[in-house]
Amino acid sequence: MKERYPFKEDVICHSGKWTTIEGGIQYLRELAVQEMVYYDPDNMQLPTDPDEVQCTRPTWQKFVRGTSLSYTNSLAVMDWEDKEAPTVDEVAGQLQQYKESLSSSLISAVEKLSQEFQQFREDMSYSPPVQTSISY
Repeated sequence: MKERYPFKEDVICHSGKWTTIEGGIQYLRELAVQEMVYYDPDNMQLPTDPDEVQCTRPTWQKFVRGTSLSYTNSLAVMDWEDKEAPTVDEVAGQLQQYKESLSSSLISAVEKLSQEFQQFREDMSYSPPVQTSISY
């Protein structure tokens, strides 16, 4: 692969934008495999498992650019600060937590809206008809 594509930027991992967390994790793993292909083969300390590859800032930026606008803003603010870059597996775990927090927030918002709507229906069914008088 290196012979055919000497620059890893020429290799396209994913066509289109990912729109689900599962699709994003798959894309992140594809990026990790691409990184592994372009590692120095003489360095035996480099990971052989895509989940153990570090998610570097350039990889993260490519990952964020590969998503739809619904995720871009939320993911763009994630930062590794000055510490060592997390592994793909660690980032996948963070993405799963993000999905769960979104799901629980959405579920509670829908439940609250449903309760309010039910209360509204009950209030409407018990309210007496309004009488109006027309004056000439």
